[in-house]
Amino acid sequence: GGFAFVLIVWKLIFVTKYRKRGLEKHDQE
Repeated sequence: GGFAFVLIVWKLIFVTKYRKRGLEKHDQE
């Protein structure tokens, strides 16, 4: 229960950071 919720939240944060990094790289090109 609790562990699964934390895992989902962690994934959301990781994906958001990864996407932001990708967008920044794309803008720099």
